[in-house]
Amino acid sequence: MSETQPAGPTAPDDAAVPDVAPQPATLSSTTGWPADLMTALELDGVHPDFARLARLARNAADASGNDGDAAATAFIAGYAAGLAEGSGQAGFDRAHRASLRGIERLLDRPTP
Repeated sequence: MSETQPAGPTAPDDAAVPDVAPQPATLSSTTGWPADLMTALELDGVHPDFARLARLARNAADASGNDGDAAATAFIAGYAAGLAEGSGQAGFDRAHRASLRGIERLLDRPTP
């Protein structure tokens, strides 16, 4: 009896993935990686505020003491904006600004 191999590529182990954080300058423009990713995901006609999102994500990671919270913050902001747009609550620009304001409000709260 032979073992079955998983279909498709397998994820690399953590040792093979370089631990390199994107540079803020890269995230603040709609050229390079962000533009390429938006094109690959067919996100034409939207204009996220990458500089503001990158700053808020770094602030969230600093506030929590967990570098991984920067990526989680960016994902959640985009997810919330996408849900609001997809459900017809708001256009992307308005939904994106609202998600960033939500992060700012949370970061401005006093810690217990």
